[in-house]
Amino acid sequence: MSIRRWQPKTAVLLHVFDCRLTQEEWFRVMWGTPALPGRIPTAVAAALESSAEVLLVFRDKFCYMPEPDGRNEAEVIHDTLFGNFDKLTEFASSFPVFGHFIPEDIRQVMSIFRISDRYVVNTDDEVREALPILKEMGIEHVVFVSSFDHISRVAQRVGEFWAGEPLASNSSFRPAPALHSGGSMKDVIVMEPSIVRALWLVHPKRLLGLRGNPEALARVDVVLSEVGV
Repeated sequence: MSIRRWQPKTAVLLHVFDCRLTQEEWFRVMWGTPALPGRIPTAVAAALESSAEVLLVFRDKFCYMPEPDGRNEAEVIHDTLFGNFDKLTEFASSFPVFGHFIPEDIRQVMSIFRISDRYVVNTDDEVREALPILKEMGIEHVVFVSSFDHISRVAQRVGEFWAGEPLASNSSFRPAPALHSGGSMKDVIVMEPSIVRALWLVHPKRLLGLRGNPEALARVDVVLSEVGV
């Protein structure tokens, strides 16, 4: 016996990256490979799984392709998705949902793809600007899509900026395996309040210097364990 399913009115918010990088690096993070999917195929999978009403992308205020191209990154995302739709089924090994739709049905995602007319500078802007748009649309559930090594920051910002809003309690966070840092998840430091208190004598900028230094991180981990954190 299965539980009767109710489908909330869902939006998928795809976080932009940085088109000022090399084309290869941008494509690695945003499109990825079947083994390490990027943000775009991850967002499409989330949209199909949730029967989303909208797949929302913001325009980056400062991110344009070099001349004579001149496209904003949101437009590059749109064109990349359009130009590679037939390749999405290659990601079925990571996202089984692609094996349950024929290419023609997957293409219907383009009908819900929306580029906002609002410009953003960073993740904070994206989260702030999204709330009034989604509320006006009557959205009941939001799926935020970003890279594995960035998604925790998105969640923190939603918890901070959307505090008290029903959508804050009805948000989920979908990580794309292709890391935007080019490193590994071992390089990611999540500073929870208990850890901050345990390291209150250490300046935050010094803690940032631990990234990419596994030996130093291991020593800090030992200290945290000793104080019960």
